[in-house]
Amino acid sequence: MDFQHLEHLRATHPALRLLTADNAPLIISFLFRVFIEPSRRSVPGHEPETLLSDYQQDLERWIRELNPDPMLAPHPLPPLASRRKGLQNRQSGGGTVARS
Repeated sequence: MDFQHLEHLRATHPALRLLTADNAPLIISFLFRVFIEPSRRSVPGHEPETLLSDYQQDLERWIRELNPDPMLAPHPLPPLASRRKGLQNRQSGGGTVARS
């Protein structure tokens, strides 16, 4: 693999774009919690939003416990989707979101 090919992959491959996204830790840890820990292969289309909301609340609670002083608290969690990085979920409607 040469440099140009890797640069092209970094710019176009969804997995590599995810790893370089500002919100990668949030996305990857959420996917791990939803799919890997429970050995789950799919999630009904309506569940991811609820699961993500619950996960973000858990993380925010954990952050507040680490830094009870609001002046010292880190920045709020980044939004899950970033138009700049092209990481929106292309799923719409009541389908099923699955990992491959």
